[in-house]
Amino acid sequence: LEPEESRSFTGGVVWEPNANFSAGFTYYDIKWTNQVAFPDLQALVDNNSPNVLRDPDGNIYAINGQYFNLGEVQTSGVDIDVRYRASTTYGRFGTSLTATYINKYEVNGQNFAGTNGAWAATNISAIPRWKGLLAFDWEQGPWVAQLTVNYIHSYLRQFGYDFGDSSYFSDPPPTNRVPQTGSLDRKSPSYTTFDLYGRYNVTPKFSVSASIVNLLDEEPVWDPSFSTTYFYDRQAGYDI
Repeated sequence: LEPEESRSFTGGVVWEPNANFSAGFTYYDIKWTNQVAFPDLQALVDNNSPNVLRDPDGNIYAINGQYFNLGEVQTSGVDIDVRYRASTTYGRFGTSLTATYINKYEVNGQNFAGTNGAWAATNISAIPRWKGLLAFDWEQGPWVAQLTVNYIHSYLRQFGYDFGDSSYFSDPPPTNRVPQTGSLDRKSPSYTTFDLYGRYNVTPKFSVSASIVNLLDEEPVWDPSFSTTYFYDRQAGYDI
């Protein structure tokens, strides 16, 4: 293996016209060379790689998975941070928005931003172009409350379409793959969840708090091309 190297550039601006409002925007551009990756073991099996070792009956007993250097990975995007605070007779109200837009995520010149296709090339999860959260908070005397909206944008499913198929192997393995009878949408839906938090300050040194994560009990985006155990891409930001 060769050592990884990187070159990065960031530039940003913050606008704060008064003590109650601020808006910040940061552009980033990062380039990796010789990025170390590990192959997808299932892809080695599907492609009949010589690294898949079988016994005389054709059963797999080992897979030689070795780290390797990728040619080049480059990504760029924008981070956004907007905050507003206001004091009223009904308490102090605040709003904050933090979000990231991924302009590109290129592997050897091929852009995978907005898709899950990077999994086949680099074993990296889906890359939605937008991720962010919007928070509303309120504070009045000993009471504190916050509602947070979490958002993950939709992405195009390439892995399972362009770079593979939705087939399975039976036991014993057949000569040809057997297609599934189900279907998977070409485009994943976006994902929005709500978190609720509350706190009561009994004394300056003692408080009681409670929170509800995923208030409406939204299920993660179903994508079995990533996992036969969870059926969704945990690395993309969906919280179990």
